Amino acid sequence: MAGKLEKVYADALFELAVEDNTLDTVAEEMEAVAGIMSENSDFLKLLSAPTVSDKDKKSMLSKAFEGRISDTVFNFINVLCDNGRIKYLIAISQQFKDMYNDKNGILEVIVTTTMPLSDNLREKLVLKLEKISSKKIQLVEKIDTSIMGGIVLNYNNTQIDASVKKRLDTMRQQIDSIIA
Repeated sequence: MAGKLEKVYADALFELAVEDNTLDTVAEEMEAVAGIMSENSDFLKLLSAPTVSDKDKKSMLSKAFEGRISDTVFNFINVLCDNGRIKYLIAISQQFKDMYNDKNGILEVIVTTTMPLSDNLREKLVLKLEKISSKKIQLVEKIDTSIMGGIVLNYNNTQIDASVKKRLDTMRQQIDSIIA
């Protein structure tokens, strides 16, 4: 759940993007910028550091993003930097993405398996989830060998765990309760 600060900034950006009719572009660019910041956490820490001058922060942002993203997103991250809120960029971006998905009827589902889904299974899964949710499904696939097999679905604070690990854990608990 996003904090109030993240929601306020995401709401402001969302409203501006809707007003300017640039919602799709802003959503795409915010996700890209958040991804860059997430992958380069030292850069985000540097932009958040009180020991780095505002002039240097602006220069770094310019070198990294100016001309590569829309003025709307570039100005937005500069405002975050000016207000000492750049460290919340990733959370703000996630809040913005949630708002975008909600407006566009998109449900993001995280699918965890031990190996990549086949095209056929991916298609069947998307169709089934679309039928159940009445929304467009956006799959985010993750590989985790610790589940040993099966599939785990996460969406809207809901988890469906049909993994081998979960089944073994359940069996272990049942055996432990019988023996104890």
